[in-house]
Amino acid sequence: MGPGTILVAAVAFGVIVLISKSIRVVQQAQTMIVERLGKYHKTLSSGINFVLPPGQPISGTVTNAAGGAPLSGVFINLANASGTFVGGASTDAAGHFTTGAVPAGTYYVSTFANGFVSQLYDHLSCATCPATNGTPVLVSNQPVTNINFQLLANGTGSLTGTVTDGFNNTLPTGVPMQLVNGSGQVIASTNTSNGVYTFSNVPTSSYYVRTNAPASGIPYINQLYNGVNCLNACSIFCPVRLNPRYRDAVVIASSRSHRLGPAASRELKSHATL
Repeated sequence: MGPGTILVAAVAFGVIVLISKSIRVVQQAQTMIVERLGKYHKTLSSGINFVLPPGQPISGTVTNAAGGAPLSGVFINLANASGTFVGGASTDAAGHFTTGAVPAGTYYVSTFANGFVSQLYDHLSCATCPATNGTPVLVSNQPVTNINFQLLANGTGSLTGTVTDGFNNTLPTGVPMQLVNGSGQVIASTNTSNGVYTFSNVPTSSYYVRTNAPASGIPYINQLYNGVNCLNACSIFCPVRLNPRYRDAVVIASSRSHRLGPAASRELKSHATL
């Protein structure tokens, strides 16, 4: 080893520090300077100690939602309670993963794999959702197991539904509709035609659907699917669940219906057919 600077780290599974007998370690401030002295001379700097906190791993299995085959090479993202990345792991040939030990606390687990929609635990498929939209994983004094994922392959589908005037049961034309992703971004807009609206060529993921009727014209009370009445613009935090098993998978030609009522006389009602 030539002259230079080394960094010393604790390794939970083996030796903490190993210095050969042909070098001297000189402590200068917080830097370890390594100098070659000769074949048989050694000086070991002491006091390079560590106190390792306890922790527990998180493990689970990732499979293909279509058929259940294990998926290897899927990156597992681990975020803390505030959504900040703190570590990760990758699945093996059996689709299994185990993270390094983490301190007790609240974590969020998500996946990334080419060809598949990213997913937050527990079964929330959404490429753009914040980590904290997932189901929290609580770590205490035992390993956490069975944090499993069933990933949906990338694809496209369509969303269609009906808007009904809640006062006279007519099917209005020209009511603005919005499709919103998990980050609150409007990714598609359309208008009803005889009450019917359709969003086409939508990537498989989880979305929010809302009416966006203007204050001019008939003063409809806007609605966020499913059954959430809104004053002015609708907040997105009521996800559309498009598949009975995988709560956010886009199913071709799934129906989303809204019943609108003018603000002066009636509230919104809605229903969905899956």
